[in-house]
Amino acid sequence: MDRSVDPCKDFSQFACGLFNKTTTIPDNYAAFTEMDSFQVKYRRSLADCLGSKTEEDVVPNARSKAKTYYQACIQTNARQDPALELLTHIKEVIPALPNDSTFFTNPFAYPSGGDVVAAVRNGLQFGYSLGFFSMSISDSKKIIRFGAPTFQLTVEQYHGEEHDVYVRYLSEVFYSFADRIYPGSMDRQQSVALARDIITFEQELILLWDNGKAVFTETGSLVLTLAEFTARYTVQFGLTVTSLIDVLQGVWNVTRLELLDSSSGESATLELANLRRGPAALTEFTLVEVSDPVYYAALMEKIAPLFSADNATVARTLRLFGNYIMKNILMEYMDYLPGRFPEIQQAFRAALDPLTVNRKQKRPLWDNCLSRTSTIFPETVDMMFVDDVLGKQGLDKAKIVGANVEQSFLNLLTETEWMDEETKNVSKAKLKSVRQIVGHDNRLHKDNASLVEAKFEMLKLTDSQLVNAIQIKSWKLRQNIPPTRNSMSEESRSYSYNAYFIEDTIVIPAGLASPPMVGPNYPPSYIYGGLGFITAHEFSHLFTSPDGRNSWSYLAQERYRQNIEDLVLQYNGFSMMGVPLNGTQSAEENAADNSGIIVAYGAYKLWERTLSEAEREAMEKLTLWYTGYTPEQLFCIAFAQPFCGVYDRNTISEVISTDPHSPTPLRIIGTMQNFPPFATAFKCPVRSYMNPAKKVAIW
Repeated sequence: MDRSVDPCKDFSQFACGLFNKTTTIPDNYAAFTEMDSFQVKYRRSLADCLGSKTEEDVVPNARSKAKTYYQACIQTNARQDPALELLTHIKEVIPALPNDSTFFTNPFAYPSGGDVVAAVRNGLQFGYSLGFFSMSISDSKKIIRFGAPTFQLTVEQYHGEEHDVYVRYLSEVFYSFADRIYPGSMDRQQSVALARDIITFEQELILLWDNGKAVFTETGSLVLTLAEFTARYTVQFGLTVTSLIDVLQGVWNVTRLELLDSSSGESATLELANLRRGPAALTEFTLVEVSDPVYYAALMEKIAPLFSADNATVARTLRLFGNYIMKNILMEYMDYLPGRFPEIQQAFRAALDPLTVNRKQKRPLWDNCLSRTSTIFPETVDMMFVDDVLGKQGLDKAKIVGANVEQSFLNLLTETEWMDEETKNVSKAKLKSVRQIVGHDNRLHKDNASLVEAKFEMLKLTDSQLVNAIQIKSWKLRQNIPPTRNSMSEESRSYSYNAYFIEDTIVIPAGLASPPMVGPNYPPSYIYGGLGFITAHEFSHLFTSPDGRNSWSYLAQERYRQNIEDLVLQYNGFSMMGVPLNGTQSAEENAADNSGIIVAYGAYKLWERTLSEAEREAMEKLTLWYTGYTPEQLFCIAFAQPFCGVYDRNTISEVISTDPHSPTPLRIIGTMQNFPPFATAFKCPVRSYMNPAKKVAIW
C-alpha cells in the first residue's frame, strides 16, 4: 500500500503502491501480479515436496510414482544419454533398422515386403499413429474413431516462408541427433536433403487431407463395422479384421473397454447398436467411425506401392514412410533430449509465431518439471499440495463464503427490477445447479480417491526422464484413460491463485483458501473482499456469455446488453502505458468483475447479519484498531491487492490485444468506480476520479 496516495484519486496506486515500487517482473512473465507471487511460492513448496525422499516412497503408489517422475526430470546427470535411449526406442518401433552409422545415411531400409502389420502393431502399442492418422475411443459415442493426423504446419504455411523455416529446423534436428549418436555420420548437406524429402512427403499427406475436406463437409463421417473398415481400407495390405483385432487387443486394456457393435445383424448405425464390455467388446462387428473417409481412401492408395512387385518401388516407398515415422518419433521427444535440442525447438516455435512471447524455456528446471509432473499426475499433485504443503484449515471458511455468495446472488436476482419473474426463476435454477469445488480441482480425486490409485497402478517408471515419457505415452493409450480434468488446464492447479468456472462447476483451488487470502483470525470483511469477490466473479460467468442468457426473455436480454454497452464505453476510456484498452474484448471479464463485487459485498452483509449489534460494533472496532481501516474499507483493499501488478512496457500492447481481462490496475479502478460502497467508505467526493457521477450497473 501507499498511504501517501489519495484513494479517491487512484485507488489502484493507493492499494498497490508498495508492490509496484518493489516488484521486478521475472523473465518468464509478461506481467507479474500479487497472485503470481504467491503462486510461485506455492509451486516452489510443492516442488520441494516432490523432490523429497521418505520411507513411504518405497510403496509403489500414485504418490511415490509422481515423486519418481519429478526426480527423474530434475536430475541433470542421467546415467545414459537420452539420445541413445531414443535411438533404442526408434529401433523398437521400426523393424530391421541398421545398427551402425548408416542408420542416418541410409535410414529405414526395410527388407522388401516388410511386415506392415508388425510395424503398425509396434507403433500403436507405444501410443503412436505413426503420423498418418489418429485413433481414439470416443467416450461419448463408445466407438473407435479414426481421424486425420495433425500436421506441423497449415496447408498455407507449407507454401509460404514457414516452409524454409521448417526445412532449417528439421535439418538441424537430424544433424544434431546424428552427430550425437554417430559423430560425423551426416553432413549438413545430407541433413537438408533428408529434411526436404520428409517435408515434401508431409506436404503430399496434408494435401490428401485438404482435398477431402469439402467432401467431408458435405457427407460427414462414415460409420462402419470393424470388418467393413478392414475390407475397405486395409485387407489388401495383409491387415485383416482378425489381425487388426489382435493389434488393438495389444494396444488397449481390454478389461476397460466399452464399445458398440452391430452383431444383431442390423446395419452399422449408432441407434441400433449393442454395448459390449471387456474383452468381448472387440469383434468384427465393433463400430468404427472414420471422420475423414476421403483422406483414408487416398492414404491407402499412397501405401499401395509398399506391395508393388517392383523392388525399387518398394524400397523407395519404405524409405519415404520410414523417414517420416522417424521424424514424428523425434518430434515427440524433443523436449526430453539434452544439449541444444530445447534451444532448436524454441527457435522454431518463435520463428513460426514471432508475436507470441514463448517464455517456457526461460523457466527454471524445477518449474518445468513441476508442470510436467502435474500434467501426468494431476490428481496426485493436487492431493499432495493440499495435504502436505498447505493443510486444510482454510477450506471450511471458503465453503461458507461460497454458500453466502450463492445466496447473495439469489437475492440480487430477486431484487433486480428490470428482470421479469420467468427470467428470474430460470436464472435462479441455473445458479442453484452450480457445483462448487473447494480445495481440489481434480474431479476424480474429489469424488473417488481410490480411482486415482487404480489409474496409475499399471504405470511403470524409471530414473530416466525420456524412458518415462515413452512409458507414459503407451500407458495412456493402453489404460483408455478418460478425461478426468476440466478442459481449461492440463495441470493440477490447487496451488493456483486462479479460480475458474466451467461446465456448471466453480473451482476454488486450495491456494485461494489460504494466506494471504484466508487465514486464522483474518477479518471477515477482508476474506469476503478477496476470496468472496473471486468466487462471486466466477458465479457471474454463468450469465456473462450470450449462451448463459439464451433462456432469458427478449426484454431481459436487451436490458443486459445495454448495460454491457455502457460498460464497454467506460473501459474504452482507459489506457495502460499509453495503449488504449479494448472494452469490447474484455467485456465479459469486466462484467464478471462488476457483478462479482456487488455479489461479494452482499455475501459479506449476509454474514454480518448473523451478528448481534454489540458483536458487530466490537468487530468494527477490532478491525479498525488492528488494521487501521473500517470493515468496508478493508473489503475494498482486499479486493484490490490480489490484482496489484506490474507490466512490461515492451509487451503491454500484446497483453492488451490478447488477454480477455483488463490489465489489473484497470480492473481495480473500473470496478471501484462503479461500486457505491467504495465511495462511501473512503468518503470520495462526487465527480472525483474514483467516484464518477455516472456509474455503470450490470444488475
